Order: sequence, then C-alpha cells, then structure tokens
Amino acid sequence: MTFDPISSPHSIERCAATITFSENIPEKLARTLVADLSKALPKGVSRAATKAFKFDVATGVVTTEGDIGEIPATFKAADGLTQFAFAPNFISWNTQRYVRWKPFLGQLDEFFGSVLEGILGSVSPQSVRLEYADRFNWAGDWTNFDVNTLIKANSPYVAPRARASDRQWHTHCGWFEKVEPFRRLTNVAVEVADLVGPLTPTVGILTMMQDETNVAGFGNTSSDELNREFIVDRLEDLHQGLKKLLTDIIVPAMAQKIGLTA
Repeated sequence: MTFDPISSPHSIERCAATITFSENIPEKLARTLVADLSKALPKGVSRAATKAFKFDVATGVVTTEGDIGEIPATFKAADGLTQFAFAPNFISWNTQRYVRWKPFLGQLDEFFGSVLEGILGSVSPQSVRLEYADRFNWAGDWTNFDVNTLIKANSPYVAPRARASDRQWHTHCGWFEKVEPFRRLTNVAVEVADLVGPLTPTVGILTMMQDETNVAGFGNTSSDELNREFIVDRLEDLHQGLKKLLTDIIVPAMAQKIGLTA
C-alpha cells in the first residue's frame, strides 16, 4: 500500500500568502482602494457580503446597511476556493486551486498588484508570510497503515512520541532564526487523521515561513527597500525555503513524485 497526493501532479491542498503592514492602512485610502477594486473585479470574482445590522429603537425595525468601501473586505471566486482578504493592517491571498508557483504568483499580482501599490505609498510591509497545506491519502486502511512510507524516519520536525501512536496523532514545532537581515518564523504541523467519509488514514502537513523586517537584533531594512519588488523577492525565497523544508519531512520517492526534486 502507498500514499497518494491529493492532487496530481502535486500534493497541495491550500496555499496562502499574507503581507502584514507596520501600521493600519489609513482608513480613507483603504476605503478608496476597496471601492475601486469592487468596481473592477476579474471575471468570476465577487465581493462577499459584509453588511451590518441596524436597529431602530423607535420602530423596532431591523435593517442592513453596507458600504462599497467598507473594510475588512473579502473577495471570492465563484467556486469559493480562492479568496482575497483586505483588512486594516494586512492583505492575504488564499487558494485551494493551486496548480504551480508561477501561476499562483501571477494571479496574486494580477488581482491586487494595483492595490498593493496604493498601500505601499502610505505604509510599509512588516512581514511577508507563505504557507502550504499538503495532503496525502493512504490507499489502504488502518490495519495496514504505515506512516514510514511517507514521513522520513529521522525527520527532526516530527516528535517521536507522536509518531509512535497506532492511529491518529498530531505534532507541531516552530522556531525563529536569523535570515539576514530578517527574523524568520517557521512552523511545521503534521496530522494523521481519518479521511472524512470512508474513515481511511490521511496525513496533512502544514508548513509556513514568515520573514519579519526591522526586528531588534536581526537587522535593518530601509523604507526605500520595502517596495513591491521586495515583497515578490521575499515570496520567492519563502517558496524555495518551504520546498526544501518539505523534502526534509517526506521520503525521497514521494518528493520526486510531487515534483519537489525536479
């Protein structure tokens, strides 16, 4: 029996990129950017309803009201599997329809490149985060389940006690390190669980890296450098780092199967 990645030719269930800013985006600017984006959405994308309730004390009537520039704002593809979130101090792009890295980065830039330019004229990025959720489904059942055919026996990111469990288990680790001139946060979570429906084994691996700027003791980046190119460069570097991280977790045969070693 073997594991099958959730998608072919990769194992990515979800991918998300998040840019957090050093301070809140000025409200007037944020409302203008959201309003402009709402009026020029790509085909198949719509804004999720964000209406507030209003209660009239005198009449007891409850109504809803909304503003095209209201934040936070969420925009979703028609199938609900891709979304863009705009909050007072961050923006994020999240998709469950990941194909490959270049298309993902291209869609991100196409969708809110102009929004990002508008934001960066007022505030600077404080951190850039990229995360992947990979999933592998076991072809058999719990009677013949063997996690060692997926997870390296000597992987330092999996707690030995958790791995020794017969069936479901979860392990998580995280750490900071210096990646000049940034502080990098890395998280790894591995979960062995029942696949909903047939109750057969499935393994989910969540990996995340986040580079933080101008943290005391880690280095400095001038405001002039914190531009759109900086964000793209950080995302590219995090992508490569997360590929290497996953190859340190799964066995070489699976890494080759999903194209990590290509």
